[in-house]
Amino acid sequence: MKRILNLFVFFILSLSASAQDPSFTQFYSSPLFLGPSFAGGIAGHRTVLNYRNQWMAIKDAYQTYSLSWDHNFINFHSGLGFNIIRDVAGSGNLGNTRGGLLYSYDFTPFPEWHIKA
Repeated sequence: MKRILNLFVFFILSLSASAQDPSFTQFYSSPLFLGPSFAGGIAGHRTVLNYRNQWMAIKDAYQTYSLSWDHNFINFHSGLGFNIIRDVAGSGNLGNTRGGLLYSYDFTPFPEWHIKA
């Protein structure tokens, strides 16, 4: 009975697997997708818009869109931003849209060191 229950739990958990994350050729051009701790990484604010069309010779291949914005609050030693990513695969209805709100805090244990979490 325990073995059947384990197999059932394993089967249910395997149904929620996903394929792959979107990827960018120049991934450092999308800093908030690379790591949420980059929110507020520069003074002022920053807006980034990315587009990737993988396999251009194939009609309706993989396309990825990304929009992100962040702002550095110097007085609060923190950064706030958001990120929206749309990934479309093929000519059918295979795609997903994800978004997130990002926050980072800048710890300075020494004047020369910065730890962003």
